[in-house]
Order: sequence, then C-alpha cells, then structure tokens
Amino acid sequence: MEKGKIMDLEVENPMITGEGLPEEPQEEEILFSCDLCHQEIYEGDSYIYYAGDIFCSSHHLGEHLLNHGLAETRIAKRKVFH
Repeated sequence: MEKGKIMDLEVENPMITGEGLPEEPQEEEILFSCDLCHQEIYEGDSYIYYAGDIFCSSHHLGEHLLNHGLAETRIAKRKVFH
C-alpha cells in the first residue's frame, strides 16, 4: 500500500452487481385492502377498522362516513345572541 493511503478496497454495490442478494426476493403478503381506494395493506402497515370496513387512512374513513350520510360537513359560523 502506498504511503498516505489508508485502504485499497474495491467496493461493489450489491444492488447493482446482485452479489450477496437472495436469488428471488420474497414478495410481501397483502393482508387487506382499503375498502375505499383498494390500496394494498401489508404486514406492519397501520390501518383504520370501522364497523367491519378497513381503510388505509383516517382521511378515507372520513370520506366513507360522508359518502354514506354517517357524518356531514359544516361551515363554522359565529352565533349572534340577541
């Protein structure tokens, strides 16, 4: 090794060369899908469960509630007292 040189290594990126990676990566198993948008939900993902339905986000639960008349959107207004 030359003076002043710390190491003389050739490093190969396994993502490029494929060296050291499993031959066939295992596919993750889909456990559920969102009842609104059908997005796949995998093990370790968080999801919302409401009345037997599964949602990938609280936003989609809110849409479901609005679409089925179980909630309503309101406009905030100042009440005037006389």
